[in-house]
Amino acid sequence: MHSDRNGLVVYTPEKIEGQNISFSRDKGTLANKNEGIALEAQTLPDAIHHENFGDIILPRHSKQSYYISFTFKND
Repeated sequence: MHSDRNGLVVYTPEKIEGQNISFSRDKGTLANKNEGIALEAQTLPDAIHHENFGDIILPRHSKQSYYISFTFKND
């Protein structure tokens, strides 16, 4: 994974409380808990309070783009 962001959030769902959501795979077979993983590149948490964590302020009517690239290898 390559990104111009300085943080990475990793999420492995056990279940989503209070919602009727289930995860499935392989032709409808229910997934085992923590079987999936989500990777989200972003600016470090609490950046608003730490000058060296990165700028997270986006002024009104401005646009911002970020770069995220994934490469998978099977040797």
